[in-house]
Amino acid sequence: MRAIFRIINIGYWKSVFGPAITFIFPILYVWIVSATFFIKPMGNVAISLSTLVLPNAFLLAPTVIMLVMFPQALYELNDSVLMKFLKATSIRKTTVLFTSFLYYAVLALISYFIGALMNPWIGMSADLRAAMQQIFYDANWGSVFYTIFIHIILSGSIAMFVVSVAKKPIVVPLVGFSIVIASLVLAGFILPIELSSWSNHPLWTLTYFDPLRYSSFLSFESWFGKASEFNTYQSSIFDVSTPYMARVVSQLAIPVTILSVPDKIANIFAPFAFTISFTSAALLLYKI
Repeated sequence: MRAIFRIINIGYWKSVFGPAITFIFPILYVWIVSATFFIKPMGNVAISLSTLVLPNAFLLAPTVIMLVMFPQALYELNDSVLMKFLKATSIRKTTVLFTSFLYYAVLALISYFIGALMNPWIGMSADLRAAMQQIFYDANWGSVFYTIFIHIILSGSIAMFVVSVAKKPIVVPLVGFSIVIASLVLAGFILPIELSSWSNHPLWTLTYFDPLRYSSFLSFESWFGKASEFNTYQSSIFDVSTPYMARVVSQLAIPVTILSVPDKIANIFAPFAFTISFTSAALLLYKI
């Protein structure tokens, strides 16, 4: 296990791409998104859209790490000289998968909190900083930690499955980036797709086909844990009997349903179903 960790660590720090995605990209991306969608509130006329985008925007860097960097490193690890030596020692594939996953899961967690914790305090106007800081006061932190762990584990299981079925190294990052690009919209990494639920927009139906949609929507509700215009009845991700309702759309006097009871049930159980399915397939198909 130590030898595998050493190979992964050396490969990570030799690459400029890895540290940049982990430590720089989260700050830049969240800053750009929040500044782009910021609308200065004027009485009760407008609400900053950046507030609605941020909970899911925090997830993009960890997603890139788990779906692009992790599977690429796992594929390269399998072809390394030291790995060929370790194969002679009857090393278990579960050890290879677990060690690699653990290394990149820690990096994904670090990138998440770099993006979430650094941005409200640097390089922004006072109004934008205040809007972002309010999210931290409203967050249900127990649910926030739960959802990021679920998201990382789910993303990692998809990555392991991709590596287990990929025949060529170029396929691994291409599939990873394709999932990330689709999730920019379908999982709300760049747009508050959750708001399309009340209007029955066709995009809302497409979100059900994105596995990352479920953990992303859990994150959205977790960051608005307190009663406010973003969570009218202070619903919890674990209280599936209460729909998640808000009145953020054009400051509507009557709250609209963002996540119905069936949606909330799906958000709780679907990540586990996808994780178990992808992980089981990876364990069966992955070869060292």
